[in-house]
Amino acid sequence: MDHFPIIQALCRSALANPTPAVRKQLLDYCGDWQLDPARYALAPEEDARLQERYAMLQLRLRPELRLAAVCAATPGGT
Repeated sequence: MDHFPIIQALCRSALANPTPAVRKQLLDYCGDWQLDPARYALAPEEDARLQERYAMLQLRLRPELRLAAVCAATPGGT
């Protein structure tokens, strides 16, 4: 889990314009997210560090691509 924020940042950048296959794969996690949303949440201090990394990489924040937002915006959450 040490590399989770970096992996998540890379995934978010790849999802700026997700393909249908990538979107389906992300939506496949909605069931797990519903069972344990805290598992997929970032602690505030980790989120702040992630924002710093985004700034260094010149990426913009896309909170609408966080799993909680994606699953909540999907009918039925799955």
